[in-house]
Amino acid sequence: MRSIKGYLKKFDGLLGEKKFICGDDLVWLDIALSDFFQTLNILEPLLFDDYPNLLTYQKRVWALPELKNYFESERWIERPCNNVVGKWK
Repeated sequence: MRSIKGYLKKFDGLLGEKKFICGDDLVWLDIALSDFFQTLNILEPLLFDDYPNLLTYQKRVWALPELKNYFESERWIERPCNNVVGKWK
């Protein structure tokens, strides 16, 4: 069984010092990855202790004006990680 940390290390290396995963331009993968990293951070915050660059990246993507406006609007409802049908027990 592979550890998620191995994959985080690969993403961290791929991101490096770039603003977004493919350089200076945002692509759809940035939004998908930032959402995935946010979910992982909710479930296991200590996972990112060795990869703070990935959380900085996630926050940078979510701070983009278009996304930030959505997250601050009434339309945004933080839900359990399994969408509207998910429940924390």
